[in-house]
Amino acid sequence: MLYVPQYENLNIERILVTARKNPRINDFLPEDRDMHKVPRQWLINVTYTVLGEPFAGWVKGEIESRNEELAKKQNLLIEMDPQIA
Repeated sequence: MLYVPQYENLNIERILVTARKNPRINDFLPEDRDMHKVPRQWLINVTYTVLGEPFAGWVKGEIESRNEELAKKQNLLIEMDPQIA
């Protein structure tokens, strides 16, 4: 099981686009017309099970990217003196 927060950049559409880069995933997913019935966590679990660490790495990268962008946007970054860091 992989935890994926409810961030805009980790919505179902983006998860599907990333997952479908690997054609094997289509063997495990329902048809597009039924995709709206699938719970988000189920989609994440299936994708993680099939794709493994590359998918988890993508999720981690998206989380870090979102957090960095948010920190810059809200001016939450601090600068440290190079002698201290």
